[in-house]
Amino acid sequence: MSLFELFFRSRLFHAYQLV
Repeated sequence: MSLFELFFRSRLFHAYQLV
């Protein structure tokens, strides 16, 4: 698991929660 992956997943998760 890389930092980039974690950041990308975090962004996706946040976007999903926003909807």
